[in-house]
Amino acid sequence: PDHRVAGVAVALADYREVDGEHQDRAFPGDSLPTLVQILDGVKPAHSPPIRVDTTPGAVSRYSGGGLMVLQQVLVDLTGEPFPVLMRRLVLGPAGMTLSSYDEPLPERRHSDAASGHDPNGAVLKGRWPVQPEMAAAGLWTTPTDLARWALEISDEWGGRPGTLLSPAMARRMLTVQKAPFGLGPKVEGTGQAFRFGHSGSNRGFKAELVMFPAAGKGAVVMTNGDGGSDLIDEVLQSVAAAYRWPSYGQTERATVALGPNGLDGLAGEYSAPGPTAEPVAIEVTREGDRMFLEIPGFRPKVEIYPSSTDSFFTSSGSTIVFTRDRSGRARHVNLGGQIEAQRKR
Repeated sequence: PDHRVAGVAVALADYREVDGEHQDRAFPGDSLPTLVQILDGVKPAHSPPIRVDTTPGAVSRYSGGGLMVLQQVLVDLTGEPFPVLMRRLVLGPAGMTLSSYDEPLPERRHSDAASGHDPNGAVLKGRWPVQPEMAAAGLWTTPTDLARWALEISDEWGGRPGTLLSPAMARRMLTVQKAPFGLGPKVEGTGQAFRFGHSGSNRGFKAELVMFPAAGKGAVVMTNGDGGSDLIDEVLQSVAAAYRWPSYGQTERATVALGPNGLDGLAGEYSAPGPTAEPVAIEVTREGDRMFLEIPGFRPKVEIYPSSTDSFFTSSGSTIVFTRDRSGRARHVNLGGQIEAQRKR
């Protein structure tokens, strides 16, 4: 714990976590596309081209593709490779000495990195994915390094001298632009309960950062497995209770009983735009009077609980909202207010 934070950075293993999520299935030894090839959807990129498909500012949606456009702009303006640029502007000034945007990870760093695991607990091919989409998915870091970043942003948000942003820019960064996001992090709450953070999700790795800048409390938890999200939630709940985080903890929610007809109208396969344009499959299934949601290859099957005819939630607090047609059959599903998926079948 830092003297400014009544919280902890929790490392569940000595490893480096990859931040972001992407469908391009590249592993050590594979041919890697350039950033321009990814943006244009040209082989060896596996994903479709990055294109604007809605009016900017109209919706709130995670956009790894948008981050890669920003990456290209920064590289064009500075003439520096992205890992060098990020080390100079962010990682170095924030004291993130173990962090890097190098992709693939240099062999000298392999002993630092933990192996990622799939939803069944098997080690990934090549131990971890290679993420040529550096800005969206290429950060190798540690819980302590990310906590240093959160402290730095908190200092600047509070008006104290910093090395990354001016106080005015830090406050703008942590002001809601399109709910629930500021300029990057997710932000919510007010007063002492105001917090910012972000989740990390790559194939084989899951992570979460939570920071209360006004209260001076926060934590970073990382796991090296696709099934790590539930464990992360349990750890954060325990930390929140031990350090008395404001407005963070377990809550009780009422459920409603839905008949088979109501549940059957929701079950099916949905497709959502991926962070870098390749579609992501989302499966909703019914087992008796229970409903489950799964993102194959990324998130294990979890039970979802009905709070109304069309709204569900998970035990970790995530929300799932369906939109039905006149026949009662769901046509769209929204995950956490961020991912909008359309029914495939």
